[in-house]
Amino acid sequence: MTTSLKTTDGKSTHYGLAWIVGLSQHPEGIWHGGVQPGATTAIAMIPQKDLSVVVLTNLGTLGGGEIDRVTGRIISILTTN
Repeated sequence: MTTSLKTTDGKSTHYGLAWIVGLSQHPEGIWHGGVQPGATTAIAMIPQKDLSVVVLTNLGTLGGGEIDRVTGRIISILTTN
């Protein structure tokens, strides 16, 4: 589920059965999100750091890119030494 699938020529798809594999600053991380009328959600996990971040909104108009930025910023704050 969380292992990146590969194309026929062996390149990583960064997609593992509904999970995006690899976060921009944390290649070991996995991510999944969704948008539907009235809600936008994201979950990001970095198992090696025992870290999970869940962002839930009641804003169906919040684009996927915006919730990705919010989730990424929270991860940055929590993983900065």
